[in-house]
Amino acid sequence: KSRVVSQAKGERNFHIFYLLLSCDDEDLLQNKLKLTASPPTYRYLNSSLQTAAAASEKIKLDNPSPCTSPNEKKEFQSTMSAMKVVGFSSEEIDNILRLIAAILNLGNIAFKSVSLPNGIEGCKLDEPPARKGPGQSVSAPTTPTGRGDAFFDACALLQADKARLRKSFTWKKVETKWESVDKALTKAEGSYVRDALCKAIYARLFNWIVLKINDSIKIKGKTKRKIIGVLDIYGFEVFDNNGFEQFIINYCNEKLQQVFIELTLCCEQDEYVREGIEWEHIDYFDNSIICDLIDNPKTGILTLLDDDCLRPGNP
Repeated sequence: KSRVVSQAKGERNFHIFYLLLSCDDEDLLQNKLKLTASPPTYRYLNSSLQTAAAASEKIKLDNPSPCTSPNEKKEFQSTMSAMKVVGFSSEEIDNILRLIAAILNLGNIAFKSVSLPNGIEGCKLDEPPARKGPGQSVSAPTTPTGRGDAFFDACALLQADKARLRKSFTWKKVETKWESVDKALTKAEGSYVRDALCKAIYARLFNWIVLKINDSIKIKGKTKRKIIGVLDIYGFEVFDNNGFEQFIINYCNEKLQQVFIELTLCCEQDEYVREGIEWEHIDYFDNSIICDLIDNPKTGILTLLDDDCLRPGNP
């Protein structure tokens, strides 16, 4: 999920974002999905070019798109055709594209710090000024690129209430035993909430697509048939900036490695000893000490994090 909101230097975001922006249907892209056919316009497709500048909430519209493929238009059409073949309805495909477009627009929402009347630091959406047409009421703000404001476009795509979504980006509810209190979010916290929402939308959309495909290709009836199963496991990676999500991914990889060691190496070699089979002993690193460091029920890192999260007061 972290790739949705940030990429390492030289890497791109998920392909579907670039494929969507390569669509030839201007009515679909601009009017229905509220997008422009320029990947560098979007923060989530531009972060690998900005490195540290990405944290400053600025978008460089003049940067070229990294690793653009001349076949993306063709690949987009192939993707749409494949979805129809698998069994996605036109309405489902439209909703998938709306969610992908909503993620791109949400990513372009920026925040600025404000000082609240009680002296506490808060934040608000950094929106361009609204424009008023002749004889019309104030319309949605527009950006220098000619697109509507990212927040208004995202609300339209998600069919979300503007006031509630705006408040969710700038305030959080803190509940105690006796009452609930609204607490203002800082600029950094607002950006974190925005990114967390986009990652959650993408993750749930991805899981739903997988379930939809599995349901479409699964064997119908009780007839015995041979099938091919595909197992995709996490990969161990270390980046310049590693968040909690990457820590958990690497932990899962260590647990899988531990299962492999126990079943394939440890147990098999113990069986050879019991049966008196001659073989060449295989030395291996027992990573149980690493797993124990993380998931020990008393002194593990996860246990300590749980205890600290339950502790009252500021972190």
